[in-house]
Amino acid sequence: MEGCPWQTVSSKKGTKKRINKIRTEIGGEGTTSWESGCQDNEVDCGKIKLKIQQAKEELTTSTFWYFCQRLIEDCFSKFVEQIKEKPSFRVEDIRPGEEPSSTPLHQQDTQLVPEPGEGALGSRHEFNCVCYGVGRFSSCITSRYQLALLLLLLEKLQVPKHRCRVFDPLFSRWEIAILQALGLTVVFENEEGKHKILTPTIFYMIHCGKALYNNLLWRNWSVDSLSKVIIIGNSFKRIEERF
Repeated sequence: MEGCPWQTVSSKKGTKKRINKIRTEIGGEGTTSWESGCQDNEVDCGKIKLKIQQAKEELTTSTFWYFCQRLIEDCFSKFVEQIKEKPSFRVEDIRPGEEPSSTPLHQQDTQLVPEPGEGALGSRHEFNCVCYGVGRFSSCITSRYQLALLLLLLEKLQVPKHRCRVFDPLFSRWEIAILQALGLTVVFENEEGKHKILTPTIFYMIHCGKALYNNLLWRNWSVDSLSKVIIIGNSFKRIEERF
């Protein structure tokens, strides 16, 4: 409070109790979870993965998932047909507004781009998926349901999990280990949404800020690029109405 001097208080006994409590919660007597990650705390990681599985099972029996999968499947099928019928071409960039601040762009992994001769859309296995901002699913139930929904959508759309790139600056070491154990590809560089679209891509951006959407659209502001993208996220209409 204003006018009150800062004081340094040290309590070895209290600190030891807090460390022991953390070690008990993660199910180990060794190092804490942020030092060792999932490999040394399999009990804790097992519980998190179980909660994710439970969230998936709960979603599959919900009315929300019933209507959600029908809507996504319908949009996805039309999207595939549209790409198959439309030849690939580029138009001169017309970019409204201010250009976002420039940062080094993450280079796409070559294994995520179809090999020569495979064709643009031989199967759904050639689609990519990018997930931004799912959050701390180990401690936040909302984030856990968002991750569970992502996994269900990948299964429904028959998109291989390794073709789904996931990034959130909040991910802890053990959350990264869990995502990798689930088969997802974790991205460690912050693209700030400036992901260059080379192949048909689904962007899963639930509750992301408008700046992230702006950067994604700016980076791919051409008919050729935008015709290859599906965005599952916030309503652009509501963003327009709000601002």
